[in-house]
Amino acid sequence: MTHLTAGDISPLYETTEPTYGNPAGGVTSYYADLKGDSGSFTPTDNPNMNIAWRHDSRAFNMADDVPTCLDAGYSDVVEVRDASGWEKIIKYAIGDDGTTAGTPRLKSRSTELLVKESSGQEGLMYIGCKTDRLEIRADQPGGIVEFNETVLAAYSRIRQHSTRPEYDPPTTLASFPALQWMNGVTIGGSTAIYPQNFRISINNNLGRVRGWDELIGISRTVGLPEGRLEMEMEMDVWREDLGQIVLAPTGDPGATMAQTIKLTLGTRNPKELHMQAVPMLDGQFSPIIQDKQMETLRFRIDYMYLSTPASS
Repeated sequence: MTHLTAGDISPLYETTEPTYGNPAGGVTSYYADLKGDSGSFTPTDNPNMNIAWRHDSRAFNMADDVPTCLDAGYSDVVEVRDASGWEKIIKYAIGDDGTTAGTPRLKSRSTELLVKESSGQEGLMYIGCKTDRLEIRADQPGGIVEFNETVLAAYSRIRQHSTRPEYDPPTTLASFPALQWMNGVTIGGSTAIYPQNFRISINNNLGRVRGWDELIGISRTVGLPEGRLEMEMEMDVWREDLGQIVLAPTGDPGATMAQTIKLTLGTRNPKELHMQAVPMLDGQFSPIIQDKQMETLRFRIDYMYLSTPASS
């Protein structure tokens, strides 16, 4: 379907949903911007067409083309502004709580985008959105944090606006830059190391329950049950930093290998991302070959939560 890039659409806005698939009474606010030159928004709607080919002709006939159920959804590559509340994009992926250990149930929201036209009066809205997959990554220390989402939704529709909508972020966000990855990362201790990049993947393995909506008269998704939560982290570190990382327990061979990983995102409104993780040892302790001076560390994450740094 249509692939929209950063020059085409406004920032994304989200509306909280008091009940699944119903944004009435919810609060609308800024959600994210498309990320620079590499940002995009790609609808993945599938109308599940049924073509009967009943007519006495080899040509296609619209009467034979019946949409049975629209499976709505989209994928995007976005960045968020370093303003208060930016962490909602992570909370939607790990659970609405996002402040304590555990796996709270996911909350849904409605997402809207507006195409930039001289007399633009329409927006594309997705109702009943849940994050199926989220990848958080930064390609260098101090780099802009990229969020790559795969989202499933109940249905999508065109939203009419009586006047040309505002395409710029709210004025309260005008002075806030994109979110950066700053400071070091601690793994199983208090000494910070400085990976050259990182990538965190969160997969909720959502299912899709189809049903009939009598209110709007369409067959649509009526629920997105949550499957097994799978999370991993990967980072490239210099060999000299490996001495600061505790990758295995000492003493008791039956002790857990779980380690606490902590990194900080944001400078104006920083949030600490805490992860309980187990190292995936495939290749992590390979010998130095030729001039290889870096090592890729991979971890399987048990749980994840956010907190505000004590100094902020």
